[in-house]
Amino acid sequence: QLLLAVGTVAVLIFRASATTQTVKVGALVELNGEVTPAGFVLAVEDINSLQLLPNVTLQWEVENDPCAQIETMKGLISVVKKNAVAIFGMQCYCHEVSVYLGAMQLPGATTECVFPDFSQRNLYPTFIR
Repeated sequence: QLLLAVGTVAVLIFRASATTQTVKVGALVELNGEVTPAGFVLAVEDINSLQLLPNVTLQWEVENDPCAQIETMKGLISVVKKNAVAIFGMQCYCHEVSVYLGAMQLPGATTECVFPDFSQRNLYPTFIR
């Protein structure tokens, strides 16, 4: 599962910012008292250490997704303001988050949002589940 996460992150980031030296990626996750989500951080560190993206170093930004609509959207906006080029995680308010990401032309990926409509590229052009 970690390799899948690493591969997904690498493909999205390379597609989003192939010419940038340092690229920020964001995560919206329910932290439950954790400071960082271990799986996401490991995936980013693996991409960097394995040099899956030559001449690119990834940096991560994490915001809490407490599954409260206003707080989720505040977290999303915070990550975007920090110049993240892709957002991962998202477990709540997937529709709202995916619409915002589509409008901003930012890729987003999650395993938590399983509603079949998220596969419709005309409605959710930058969202992967």
